[in-house]
Amino acid sequence: EDRPYLIYTEQDLLALVDDIYGNYDLSVKHFYKLMNDIELTANFWTPIGANASNDFRGIFDGNGHKISNLKLSNTHYQHAGLFGRITGTVKNLTVEAELDGGEITGAIAGESLGTIENCSSLGTVSTSASSGCAGGIVGCSSTDSVLICSNSFADVSAPHGRSGGITGELANAVMQYCYATGNISGYTVGGAVGRIYNSLRDHISKMLNCYARGKVSGTYYVGGLVGYLELYDSRGYIYVEYCYATGDVGYKGSYGSGLSGGQSN
Repeated sequence: EDRPYLIYTEQDLLALVDDIYGNYDLSVKHFYKLMNDIELTANFWTPIGANASNDFRGIFDGNGHKISNLKLSNTHYQHAGLFGRITGTVKNLTVEAELDGGEITGAIAGESLGTIENCSSLGTVSTSASSGCAGGIVGCSSTDSVLICSNSFADVSAPHGRSGGITGELANAVMQYCYATGNISGYTVGGAVGRIYNSLRDHISKMLNCYARGKVSGTYYVGGLVGYLELYDSRGYIYVEYCYATGDVGYKGSYGSGLSGGQSN
Protein backbone atom coordinates (compact mmCIF):
# COMPACT_ATOMS: atom_id res chain seq x y z
CA GLU A 1 0.00 0.00 0.00
CA ASP A 2 3.03 2.29 -0.02
CA ARG A 3 2.77 3.21 -3.70
CA PRO A 4 -0.91 3.36 -4.68
CA TYR A 5 -2.30 4.24 -8.08
CA LEU A 6 -3.82 7.68 -7.45
CA ILE A 7 -7.26 8.47 -8.90
CA TYR A 8 -7.99 12.18 -9.39
CA THR A 9 -10.54 12.25 -12.24
CA GLU A 10 -13.28 10.28 -13.94
CA GLN A 11 -10.76 9.38 -16.65
CA ASP A 12 -8.48 7.85 -14.02
CA LEU A 13 -11.39 5.79 -12.70
CA LEU A 14 -12.30 4.63 -16.20
CA ALA A 15 -8.68 3.59 -16.66
CA LEU A 16 -9.16 1.25 -13.69
CA VAL A 17 -12.19 -0.27 -15.44
CA ASP A 18 -10.14 -0.79 -18.60
CA ASP A 19 -7.30 -2.25 -16.56
CA ILE A 20 -9.56 -4.85 -14.95
CA TYR A 21 -10.94 -5.98 -18.30
CA GLY A 22 -7.66 -5.78 -20.16
CA ASN A 23 -4.25 -5.87 -18.52
CA TYR A 24 -5.09 -6.80 -14.92
CA ASP A 25 -2.51 -9.17 -13.43
CA LEU A 26 -4.53 -11.32 -11.04
CA SER A 27 -1.37 -12.51 -9.30
CA VAL A 28 -0.62 -9.00 -7.98
CA LYS A 29 -2.63 -7.17 -5.29
CA HIS A 30 -3.03 -3.68 -6.77
CA PHE A 31 -3.69 -0.67 -4.54
CA TYR A 32 -5.81 2.32 -5.63
CA LYS A 33 -6.50 5.55 -3.76
CA LEU A 34 -9.16 8.13 -4.58
CA MET A 35 -7.84 11.69 -4.28
CA ASN A 36 -10.96 13.76 -5.13
CA ASP A 37 -14.74 13.61 -5.13
CA ILE A 38 -15.81 12.50 -8.62
CA GLU A 39 -19.14 13.18 -10.33
CA LEU A 40 -19.54 10.73 -13.19
CA THR A 41 -20.79 12.05 -16.53
CA ALA A 42 -21.44 8.75 -18.34
CA ASN A 43 -25.07 7.64 -18.64
CA PHE A 44 -24.12 4.00 -18.18
CA TRP A 45 -21.47 2.64 -15.87
CA THR A 46 -19.44 -0.51 -16.49
CA PRO A 47 -18.89 -2.22 -13.12
CA ILE A 48 -15.28 -2.68 -12.03
CA GLY A 49 -14.77 -6.45 -12.18
CA ALA A 50 -18.21 -7.70 -13.16
CA ASN A 51 -17.73 -11.47 -12.78
CA ALA A 52 -15.65 -14.26 -11.25
CA SER A 53 -13.11 -14.27 -14.08
CA ASN A 54 -12.10 -10.64 -13.50
CA ASP A 55 -13.26 -9.78 -9.99
CA PHE A 56 -11.54 -6.95 -8.13
CA ARG A 57 -8.82 -8.50 -5.98
CA GLY A 58 -6.92 -5.41 -4.93
CA ILE A 59 -7.44 -2.62 -2.38
CA PHE A 60 -9.49 0.47 -3.19
CA ASP A 61 -9.26 3.26 -0.62
CA GLY A 62 -11.87 5.96 -1.16
CA ASN A 63 -9.88 8.17 1.21
CA GLY A 64 -13.11 9.72 2.54
CA HIS A 65 -14.25 10.86 -0.90
CA LYS A 66 -17.52 10.44 -2.82
CA ILE A 67 -18.35 9.08 -6.27
CA SER A 68 -21.71 10.46 -7.44
CA ASN A 69 -24.08 10.17 -10.40
CA LEU A 70 -23.38 6.46 -10.83
CA LYS A 71 -26.05 5.22 -13.27
CA LEU A 72 -26.77 1.71 -14.44
CA SER A 73 -30.02 0.32 -15.84
CA ASN A 74 -31.30 -2.76 -17.70
CA THR A 75 -27.83 -4.21 -17.48
CA HIS A 76 -26.71 -7.58 -18.77
CA TYR A 77 -24.14 -7.77 -15.98
CA GLN A 78 -24.96 -10.33 -13.30
CA HIS A 79 -23.06 -8.31 -10.67
CA ALA A 80 -23.91 -4.60 -10.73
CA GLY A 81 -22.60 -1.64 -8.75
CA LEU A 82 -19.54 0.59 -8.72
CA PHE A 83 -17.76 -2.74 -8.39
CA GLY A 84 -19.29 -5.88 -9.79
CA ARG A 85 -17.66 -8.61 -7.71
CA ILE A 86 -14.86 -8.11 -5.19
CA THR A 87 -12.54 -10.54 -3.42
CA GLY A 88 -10.26 -7.74 -2.23
CA THR A 89 -11.01 -4.67 -0.09
CA VAL A 90 -13.04 -1.49 -0.63
CA LYS A 91 -12.95 1.09 2.17
CA ASN A 92 -13.56 4.74 3.15
CA LEU A 93 -15.88 5.45 0.22
CA THR A 94 -19.30 7.03 -0.39
CA VAL A 95 -21.29 6.23 -3.55
CA GLU A 96 -24.41 8.03 -4.75
CA ALA A 97 -26.15 5.87 -7.33
CA GLU A 98 -29.21 5.13 -9.44
CA LEU A 99 -29.06 1.40 -10.12
CA ASP A 100 -31.84 -0.59 -11.78
CA GLY A 101 -30.77 -3.96 -13.09
CA GLY A 102 -28.36 -6.81 -12.61
CA GLU A 103 -29.12 -9.99 -10.72
CA ILE A 104 -26.96 -9.09 -7.69
CA THR A 105 -26.91 -5.34 -7.17
CA GLY A 106 -25.47 -2.92 -4.61
CA ALA A 107 -24.16 0.64 -4.66
CA ILE A 108 -20.62 -0.29 -3.58
CA ALA A 109 -20.57 -3.79 -5.09
CA GLY A 110 -22.87 -6.43 -6.51
CA GLU A 111 -21.21 -9.25 -4.58
CA SER A 112 -18.46 -9.31 -1.97
CA LEU A 113 -16.25 -12.21 -0.99
CA GLY A 114 -13.77 -9.77 0.48
CA THR A 115 -13.99 -6.78 2.83
CA ILE A 116 -16.11 -3.63 2.67
CA GLU A 117 -15.24 -1.19 5.43
CA ASN A 118 -16.39 2.32 6.37
CA CYS A 119 -18.47 2.84 3.21
CA SER A 120 -21.74 4.72 2.65
CA SER A 121 -24.40 4.88 -0.05
CA LEU A 122 -27.19 7.19 -1.16
CA GLY A 123 -29.76 7.07 -3.95
CA THR A 124 -31.71 4.04 -5.22
CA VAL A 125 -30.81 0.40 -5.78
CA SER A 126 -33.17 -2.11 -7.41
CA THR A 127 -33.30 -5.35 -9.35
CA SER A 128 -36.28 -6.98 -11.00
CA ALA A 129 -34.45 -10.27 -11.61
CA SER A 130 -36.10 -13.46 -10.44
CA SER A 131 -34.42 -14.48 -7.15
CA GLY A 132 -32.26 -11.35 -7.37
CA CYS A 133 -30.46 -9.67 -4.47
CA ALA A 134 -30.32 -5.92 -3.84
CA GLY A 135 -28.61 -4.08 -1.01
CA GLY A 136 -27.83 -0.46 -0.21
CA ILE A 137 -24.13 -1.30 0.19
CA VAL A 138 -23.74 -4.74 -1.43
CA GLY A 139 -26.17 -7.07 -3.16
CA CYS A 140 -24.80 -10.25 -1.56
CA SER A 141 -22.16 -10.68 1.14
CA SER A 142 -20.84 -14.17 0.40
CA THR A 143 -18.62 -16.77 2.05
CA ASP A 144 -16.01 -15.44 4.50
CA SER A 145 -16.64 -11.81 3.54
CA VAL A 146 -16.58 -8.99 6.11
CA LEU A 147 -18.88 -5.97 6.06
CA ILE A 148 -18.03 -3.46 8.78
CA CYS A 149 -18.78 0.12 9.86
CA SER A 150 -20.85 0.94 6.78
CA ASN A 151 -24.16 2.73 6.37
CA SER A 152 -26.79 3.26 3.71
CA PHE A 153 -29.37 5.97 3.17
CA ALA A 154 -30.45 4.42 -0.16
CA ASP A 155 -33.93 3.13 -1.03
CA VAL A 156 -33.73 -0.53 -2.08
CA SER A 157 -36.14 -2.76 -4.02
CA ALA A 158 -36.20 -6.37 -5.26
CA PRO A 159 -39.82 -7.28 -6.07
CA HIS A 160 -38.95 -10.90 -6.97
CA GLY A 161 -36.00 -11.50 -4.67
CA ARG A 162 -34.21 -10.46 -1.50
CA SER A 163 -33.60 -6.85 -0.48
CA GLY A 164 -31.93 -5.26 2.51
CA GLY A 165 -30.88 -1.79 3.56
CA ILE A 166 -27.25 -2.92 3.84
CA THR A 167 -27.18 -6.23 1.95
CA GLY A 168 -29.75 -8.41 0.24
CA GLU A 169 -28.09 -11.54 1.57
CA LEU A 170 -25.54 -12.35 4.27
CA ALA A 171 -24.27 -15.84 3.44
CA ASN A 172 -21.64 -17.52 5.62
CA ALA A 173 -20.29 -14.04 6.31
CA VAL A 174 -19.88 -11.36 9.01
CA MET A 175 -21.52 -7.93 9.26
CA GLN A 176 -21.02 -5.55 12.16
CA TYR A 177 -21.44 -1.88 13.15
CA CYS A 178 -23.66 -1.11 10.13
CA TYR A 179 -26.95 0.76 9.81
CA ALA A 180 -29.57 1.62 7.20
CA THR A 181 -32.22 4.33 7.06
CA GLY A 182 -33.69 3.96 3.56
CA ASN A 183 -37.08 2.54 2.55
CA ILE A 184 -36.81 -1.15 1.62
CA SER A 185 -39.29 -3.20 -0.43
CA GLY A 186 -39.44 -6.55 -2.19
CA TYR A 187 -40.35 -10.21 -1.77
CA THR A 188 -38.11 -11.23 1.15
CA VAL A 189 -37.22 -7.97 2.86
CA GLY A 190 -35.24 -6.76 5.85
CA GLY A 191 -34.48 -3.23 7.00
CA ALA A 192 -30.80 -4.21 7.20
CA VAL A 193 -30.54 -7.70 5.59
CA GLY A 194 -32.97 -9.51 3.31
CA ARG A 195 -31.83 -13.01 4.25
CA ILE A 196 -29.15 -14.40 6.55
CA TYR A 197 -28.19 -17.98 5.88
CA ASN A 198 -25.50 -20.49 6.66
CA SER A 199 -24.95 -23.48 4.41
CA LEU A 200 -21.47 -24.55 5.57
CA ARG A 201 -20.53 -26.84 8.45
CA ASP A 202 -18.61 -25.10 11.25
CA HIS A 203 -19.11 -21.69 9.63
CA ILE A 204 -20.76 -18.68 11.26
CA SER A 205 -23.06 -16.10 9.72
CA LYS A 206 -22.87 -13.21 12.13
CA MET A 207 -24.63 -9.84 12.45
CA LEU A 208 -23.54 -7.66 15.37
CA ASN A 209 -24.26 -4.11 16.55
CA CYS A 210 -26.41 -3.14 13.56
CA TYR A 211 -29.69 -1.30 13.21
CA ALA A 212 -32.31 -0.23 10.66
CA ARG A 213 -34.68 2.76 10.78
CA GLY A 214 -36.32 2.81 7.37
CA LYS A 215 -39.81 1.79 6.31
CA VAL A 216 -39.98 -1.87 5.24
CA SER A 217 -42.67 -3.43 3.03
CA GLY A 218 -42.84 -6.74 1.20
CA THR A 219 -44.74 -9.71 -0.12
CA TYR A 220 -43.56 -12.75 1.82
CA TYR A 221 -40.98 -12.73 4.63
CA VAL A 222 -40.66 -9.18 5.95
CA GLY A 223 -38.74 -7.97 9.00
CA GLY A 224 -37.78 -4.58 10.31
CA LEU A 225 -34.22 -5.88 10.73
CA VAL A 226 -33.93 -9.20 8.81
CA GLY A 227 -36.37 -10.74 6.35
CA TYR A 228 -35.47 -14.39 6.89
CA LEU A 229 -32.90 -16.52 8.74
CA GLU A 230 -32.05 -19.91 7.26
CA LEU A 231 -29.67 -22.56 8.60
CA TYR A 232 -28.95 -25.35 6.11
CA ASP A 233 -26.37 -27.31 8.13
CA SER A 234 -27.15 -28.08 11.77
CA ARG A 235 -23.44 -27.81 12.55
CA GLY A 236 -23.30 -24.23 11.31
CA TYR A 237 -24.28 -21.12 13.26
CA ILE A 238 -26.19 -17.88 12.84
CA TYR A 239 -25.68 -15.12 15.39
CA VAL A 240 -27.66 -11.87 15.53
CA GLU A 241 -26.69 -9.85 18.60
CA TYR A 242 -27.01 -6.26 19.83
CA CYS A 243 -29.16 -5.22 16.87
CA TYR A 244 -32.45 -3.36 16.62
CA ALA A 245 -34.98 -1.87 14.20
CA THR A 246 -37.40 1.06 14.58
CA GLY A 247 -39.01 1.46 11.13
CA ASP A 248 -42.60 0.70 10.14
CA VAL A 249 -43.18 -2.81 8.75
CA GLY A 250 -45.88 -3.70 6.23
CA TYR A 251 -46.44 -7.08 4.60
CA LYS A 252 -48.97 -8.75 2.31
CA GLY A 253 -48.21 -12.37 3.21
CA SER A 254 -48.32 -14.28 6.47
CA TYR A 255 -44.83 -13.62 7.78
CA GLY A 256 -43.77 -10.28 9.17
CA SER A 257 -42.53 -8.68 12.38
CA GLY A 258 -40.56 -5.78 13.76
CA LEU A 259 -37.33 -7.80 13.79
CA SER A 260 -37.44 -10.96 11.62
CA GLY A 261 -40.01 -12.18 9.11
CA GLY A 262 -39.24 -15.86 9.72
CA GLN A 263 -36.62 -18.54 10.22
CA SER A 264 -35.85 -22.20 9.57
CA ASN A 265 -33.28 -24.63 10.94
